[in-house]
Amino acid sequence: MLWYYSGENRQQLGPVDEASLADLIRVGKVTRSTLVWNEALPDWIPVSETPLQRFVPEGQPKEGTTPGGASPGIGGREGRDPSKIYPRVPPRTPHVAWLNLLLPGSGQLLLGQTGKGVLMLLFTPCIWFGALISGGLGFIPLVVVVADAFMVGLVLQSGRPVGRWQFFPR
Repeated sequence: MLWYYSGENRQQLGPVDEASLADLIRVGKVTRSTLVWNEALPDWIPVSETPLQRFVPEGQPKEGTTPGGASPGIGGREGRDPSKIYPRVPPRTPHVAWLNLLLPGSGQLLLGQTGKGVLMLLFTPCIWFGALISGGLGFIPLVVVVADAFMVGLVLQSGRPVGRWQFFPR
C-alpha cells in the first residue's frame, strides 16, 4: 500500500511504499506525530495512530510537532493555497497528456488546470488550422501543449502541487 506523509511547510510528500516510510521513521525524518494518509484512511492521522507506529524507535518522544506545523487538514481543503492544484489520491497519470493530440487542452482539464485547459480548447481551431496550413511546423504548438500537460502530470504524480496557470513545472 502506498502512503503519503506531511513534510516541511505542510507539503504533501509521497507516495512511498511502507518499507520506504518505515526507513524514514527509523532515521527520524518522519516522527510519531507526522501526519500520514493512504487510500484506506478517511483523513490524515499521526503515525502513532497507524500500524506504522511499530517502526517508531523506542527513544522517540511521544509528543511533538509535525514538520512545518501541519494540521490534520493537510489532506482536506483547510490551509491549502487556492492558486494551486494538489495531487489526488490515487494520483492521475501524466499520460492523460496524450489526449491533447486529439483535443488540445483536454489533458490540462483532466489534471485540474481548468482555466488553462479551457483557454487551450478555445484556441484549438487555430492550432489545427495552423498545423494544416504550415505542415510540420504547425504541429509545434501541439507538441508544446502535450509536453506541458505531461510535466504537470509528473509533478502531481510525485505528490507536489502545481500552480493553476503554471507552465512546464519541474
